[in-house]
Order: sequence, then C-alpha cells, then structure tokens
Amino acid sequence: HPKYFSDYLVESIAVGEITGKLSESMDRISTDLERDYELSKKVQGALAYPVIVIVVMVAVIIAVSTLILPQIAKLFEELNAPLPLITKILLNTTVFMKNHPYYITLSLLGIIMIFYFIYKSKRGRYAVHKAFLKLPIFGELIKEFNLARFFRALESLMMSGVSLVKSVDIAKKTLKNDVFKKSL
Repeated sequence: HPKYFSDYLVESIAVGEITGKLSESMDRISTDLERDYELSKKVQGALAYPVIVIVVMVAVIIAVSTLILPQIAKLFEELNAPLPLITKILLNTTVFMKNHPYYITLSLLGIIMIFYFIYKSKRGRYAVHKAFLKLPIFGELIKEFNLARFFRALESLMMSGVSLVKSVDIAKKTLKNDVFKKSL
C-alpha cells in the first residue's frame, strides 16, 4: 500500500523478512520514525518564532496603513503642503486599500491560486523548492532537515543489508525537497 507506507518502510521490512531479522528491522524503523518525528518538531519549533514575527509585522503594517495613514493624509490636505512622490504614492495606496478592500482580497486570492497552480507542476515545484533553499533562515533549516532525514534512512537501509545504490534510491524518496531529490 504505497499510499500509506513509504518505499523506505516497505524495503526495510522486505529485507528484514529475507534476512530473517524482521524484529531488528522493525526496531530500526521504529527508532527512525521517532527520530524523524523529533526532527520535525524541532524544525517546527525553530520556524515558529520567525512566522510569528512575520504575522505580527504584517498586522502592524495593515493597521498603520488603514488606521493611521488616512488621518495623516487629512492633515496634509489641510496644510496644503507639497508632498514628495513616495509619500503621495504611499498615501494613495492606503486610500485605495481602505476604499477597495475587495480588490485587495481578490488580488491576494489570485496570487495564492497562481502560486498553487505553479506549485502543482513539476517544474514550478522545483523552482519553488530552489527558491526556498536560498531564503536566509529557512533555507538552512530546509537543508539540514532534508540531509538529516536522508542520511538516517540511508544508514538504516544499509544496516538492513540493502545495497548502496538501492539504499540511495530509496532514501532519496524520503526527502521533501525536489532539488535534493534531483541531485541524488
């Protein structure tokens, strides 16, 4: 049942059955699954803080754009003061956002849908994965997570008696990043 079990698990069990060391293979699989779960939790914990900071930052920008800047725009109108081009653009953008929230919502939904369809294609997903690897904080975490997962699976398969070539082929299927998969 490949929908429920990875090639790594199936191959480890098959090798354990062939060699007569099924209990050892099952113990190794159990240990690997526990380590993988712990690694996933560590990555989630490491990503929690930056995500919270980004969400708060976006909320502050939206609040400033919709609540404070329109009042500043009224002040500038009353003073009839000449404004720099960037200030005019910023004020007009906030007025547009306040007067046309539906356009903003539809634009965001459109961007999300475009990203979704790009990600669904093989080339698009590869490009997104490659871009993620270049992100300042997240890129290193993605690299470390994928490498740790790959080498754990490779070690386990080789200890079970699977050949190196077949072990690499199976272990690469445990990776979440297409750039690493293609490299292997």
